[in-house]
Amino acid sequence: MIERSNDLQCGLGSTQITGCRIALHPMTDDFVDVILGGLAKTDMSSVWRATDSLGTLLRGQMIDLVNTSMLLFANAYREDIHMAASMTYSKGCPGDVEADYLKDVTPRNEWVRTDNDSQMCEATISFYTFGVSNYMDHIYHVIDMIKEKGLYSEKRHYSTILSGSIYDVFHCYQDILEYADANLSHFVIETTVSVNSPSNKGEK
Repeated sequence: MIERSNDLQCGLGSTQITGCRIALHPMTDDFVDVILGGLAKTDMSSVWRATDSLGTLLRGQMIDLVNTSMLLFANAYREDIHMAASMTYSKGCPGDVEADYLKDVTPRNEWVRTDNDSQMCEATISFYTFGVSNYMDHIYHVIDMIKEKGLYSEKRHYSTILSGSIYDVFHCYQDILEYADANLSHFVIETTVSVNSPSNKGEK
């Protein structure tokens, strides 16, 4: 059996840094312009970011991180295009530590609105906790939070379905992450957000 280093334990990474990997998936031949257009319109000065062939990695303060990911998705929105985004939010990873490059980031610490963030979307969310035995208690609490916000649509295997505006869904992610940060040392949200799906004919 491989022995794990004592340094690699949940919560021993930076307690101030949250991470997110986001990838946009516009269902159009014009996908390059949609993705690059969303990136160009989005102010990412409050987070560290790096874009590669698989998506964009964001790191920073939690509120700035979630807000920036929402801005990127909303800024890439086009009324006539079905688009989805896959995102992983994470905090407390034992390998996630402070880095010198974050010294050039200026935290905004407030939510910024943008055009199209009131558009309706659907989302699937899976919430994972690490290093605790009562993980189901936290998962049920997160589901109750979604219901209280009026965003709960239905349950599916391995995930919960949300329906609401882009702003409300991402703001819900912020609230879930804040709850997790207050009660857990290491946690992850896996989510896919979709707009203008042809499966919802007659719905925006």
